[in-house]
Amino acid sequence: MPLPAVNMSLASTWIFPVSADTQRRDYQLALTQKALFRNLLVCLPTGLGKTFIAAVVMYNFYRWYPTGKVYVIIVLYIFNTLMGH
Repeated sequence: MPLPAVNMSLASTWIFPVSADTQRRDYQLALTQKALFRNLLVCLPTGLGKTFIAAVVMYNFYRWYPTGKVYVIIVLYIFNTLMGH
């Protein structure tokens, strides 16, 4: 199966969206950059931006490979269930 074509005009840049009403979190920026260029497992407490990081990574891959497919593996770790509580 051939690899999807890369959009070369966009492949040299990546986007990290920031809105005027939210504060940029530097750790999210750093984790996003790492996830874009290597495999990464993100483990953060609830509400600290795991979904946001995944969405930014998927958005950039979609920009770079517009004819390709983006696959994301999400592992849910439910502490209470695993501990038998």
